[in-house]
Amino acid sequence: MSLGLGISVFRGNSTVKWWDDSAKLAFDYQNNRYMIDGQHVTFGNTHDVTRGSDGLLDNTAGRWKLFGDDVARRTNRGLIVAPSVTAQPVNSSLAGAVIGKLSEGGALPDGWTNGGFEGSVTLGADGVEILAIGVERGLPYIDLRLVYENTSDINQFPRLGTPIISANFGEVWTLSCFYTKLAGAWYGNNNSSTFMHVAANGADGDSYPSASRGGELDTVTQLVKTFTVNKADPVTLKPNIIFFTVSPSDTVDVTVRISVPQLTKTDHVVSPIITTDVGTVFQAQDEISSDAIATTLAGMTRGILVIDVFIPHVFSEIPDPAIYPRIFSISDGTTDNEIGMYLNPNNNLQLYVVDDSDLTASILALSSIAAGRYKMSIGFDRIAGAIGISINVGTELTANASLSALGLLNKANLGAREDGLVKLSNLFHSFAIQDEDWGGGRLQELSGISS
Repeated sequence: MSLGLGISVFRGNSTVKWWDDSAKLAFDYQNNRYMIDGQHVTFGNTHDVTRGSDGLLDNTAGRWKLFGDDVARRTNRGLIVAPSVTAQPVNSSLAGAVIGKLSEGGALPDGWTNGGFEGSVTLGADGVEILAIGVERGLPYIDLRLVYENTSDINQFPRLGTPIISANFGEVWTLSCFYTKLAGAWYGNNNSSTFMHVAANGADGDSYPSASRGGELDTVTQLVKTFTVNKADPVTLKPNIIFFTVSPSDTVDVTVRISVPQLTKTDHVVSPIITTDVGTVFQAQDEISSDAIATTLAGMTRGILVIDVFIPHVFSEIPDPAIYPRIFSISDGTTDNEIGMYLNPNNNLQLYVVDDSDLTASILALSSIAAGRYKMSIGFDRIAGAIGISINVGTELTANASLSALGLLNKANLGAREDGLVKLSNLFHSFAIQDEDWGGGRLQELSGISS
């Protein structure tokens, strides 16, 4: 286990008080500054981080940074906590590519195939030229000139494929890739036909989940296609990151930049995974805890938790309804005493309190949420036996609750259950604990998003 970033905030204007007057704890992940009891502290002294693989996160300028094993993925966008991912990166590092025409010694990345660009008059036997290989925004890319002249009297389908993988009926997969058109023209300037697709071949036939281009792609655009395997086992998937439909007498001559194609066993797009592998790759979950949050809360009789988090996706169907994804969990290390927030099977945000193994409070805080930013203010009063919540200046909801368990808390997990299991991506902007009463609309006031 590592203490993660461990980056000191004692520099520049770090001596300036930036937190609320009533704050006992304030963690500002976007600006990498942290306070407990009025004293500046570091991320490394207040958080524990475990992740058994490296991982990427982008900043507000769209540049991706690679973080090593057991190092928190934090940029000025915030701190990400994400579940594990099974991926078929299809050589997303582009290893093996060689500049030049395929017919004259150029080469596609290892494992990639040229399907149907043969016979180009302009570029010779293969119709594909590798123009450049490099890194942009922290991600590897390849620039390709693709030429095809359809001299037949039927539609033709030139394509670039990546390695075939095995799959199973009912699995959900997501194909994604970044594209930028650099020069030339698409086939007939048609933006609506298939551009990226997967050939799913099963025992009972084939299906072709696909995504259209939807525009010129003059700027960096990530195309995404999520699909459920609907063919009988055994099933193979053949991703085609370029798939053109070229009409009779139509011509393609386009230069396109391609970056980080990948196929993941998820119902949403995930952060890029850069690897030379063409087989299965497992990216470990982010496990991030801050026991300082729990011990600060345990020492208070009343106060307010203020959590600002961006949820990049919600579920079309929660994979295991018995394991509700958490926004946070503060506990005694067991399920006997706990306060937290989870996403239920209907994508409702639910605040809960467990006291001595009894569920003493459960508030449906927000119904049927979509991906987006949520700032939640949670008030508690152990003496009065009350708890309340407001999200994004929404109606303040309250409930009576036995809160004796709060005095036993010693473990706080961000984006995870009390046992550390992460099932939902959460991008934390900030986490604070305020030592003040929460009546008179204070919860609504603190749940307002200012920037």
